[in-house]
Order: sequence, then structure tokens, then C-alpha cells
Amino acid sequence: MVGSRATIYLNMSKLKDVIFRPYRTGVRKALGELEAQIMELLWQRPSEEGVSVRDVYETFRTRRTLAYTTIMGTMSRLAKKGLLTADKTGQTHIYRVRVTKEEFTHQMVGQLLDSLFLDVSGAARSYFLSSVDPADRKDIERILRDVERRRKELGA
Repeated sequence: MVGSRATIYLNMSKLKDVIFRPYRTGVRKALGELEAQIMELLWQRPSEEGVSVRDVYETFRTRRTLAYTTIMGTMSRLAKKGLLTADKTGQTHIYRVRVTKEEFTHQMVGQLLDSLFLDVSGAARSYFLSSVDPADRKDIERILRDVERRRKELGA
């Protein structure tokens, strides 16, 4: 896509392929609307607390009309993406958060910046430097050189 609706594919280390949508807000930049709503619900709970599809379905049922299978499919997809773990207890899958919201956001931002500075480093660097106060440019150029040097040392 062209313009502000561009979609960037991310390959996060802990997470499976995630699509970055710059025109959305918060975690919705990398998750679909229902995925984001489910994760926000689960991030509010204690990390060790597991939930079933039925638990999530009952919570959402009062807010919007969704099929049980829609919630089930979305939670399964979140597990495949590495955001949730799924343990089968009898006939029920119990899902737990695998990545905190802070970890997810950190990885999302890091992966986006890495992809910008690796794939289009000249354009990204130029835009970044043109958007900062001229008094800060030398410091930022030094930081960018340090990042580039460290990347080469690490073989990235």
C-alpha cells in the first residue's frame, strides 16, 4: 500500500511474523482489533492466571456480538504468534500470556527501527536527522554511528 496506510511485515524474535500498521494506535499497530482487545484483557490479569476461550467469550459477550469460534480462532492465532501459551486440560485449552505488554511494545518498536535502519538506512537516517533540533544533530549522529558499529560487531 502507498502513503500512511502502508503495511510493514515484522519478524520479531520471540513473536512469529507480525504485520506493522502505522496508521493504527498502540498495540493495534501490530495486532488486529480483536487480537488487541483479547491481549489487553489478558494483560490486565495476573500473568500466571490462565483463561479459557469460554472466559474470554463471556467477557466479550456483554460488549459485542461474537461467535465463540471467532474468539477460539483468534486465541489460537495469538498462541501461534507466540503471544499466548495454550495448555490442554481435558477438553479445554487454558491460555496464558507469554509476553507482557511492555515486552511486546519494546519488541515491536525495536523490530520496526531495526528494519528501517537496515533496509532503508540512508532515508531513515536523513529523515530522523532532519526532524531533530540542529543543536542535537552531532550527538545523534554519534549515537547512530555507535549503533552501526555495534551492529557490525554483532554481525547484524
